[in-house]
Amino acid sequence: CIRDSQDSAALLAILGYEDEGVKQFRENEMVFLESLGRAKDNITIDGEADILSTIEKGFSSYLTNFSELRILSQNDNSNAASFYHEKVLPSFISVRDACIHLREINEETMVQASSQAKFIADRAIWSMSMVGLTALALGLIFSFILSNLLTRPLTHMMGAVQKVAEGNYNIKIESH
Repeated sequence: CIRDSQDSAALLAILGYEDEGVKQFRENEMVFLESLGRAKDNITIDGEADILSTIEKGFSSYLTNFSELRILSQNDNSNAASFYHEKVLPSFISVRDACIHLREINEETMVQASSQAKFIADRAIWSMSMVGLTALALGLIFSFILSNLLTRPLTHMMGAVQKVAEGNYNIKIESH
């Protein structure tokens, strides 16, 4: 957004360093316009377009005031200082405040998006943990049931073998 160095450029023009002030002003103007263009191409938040419109109109006014200031500073330096305080500085502050407001709503939106993403991630972790624990419990239950089904006939057979070893030959093994 608008930089204090752009306002400093206006002061340089008043102090008689017009070439240096204009150069600094134009360099910062290009940076500002590039930033403004990127912001206008990336409107994603309600109210952002209105703020950008306010910034654009305010900056246009600021440019007009700066041009008038340059003319005054060349002709009548005492009136240039008054004009700076009455017109240039307020238009600069207006644009700067709108830029700050734009930055704040963008930061607030990013914080909200981050909080929402964290909430979703936490829910996903909790859900996956529950699914994993449920799968583990079901796996243990099925493995216990399956091992009982497989080992029960062997247990019956081992009992029968034990009875035969003890001399009881009238054993009947039932199949299940």
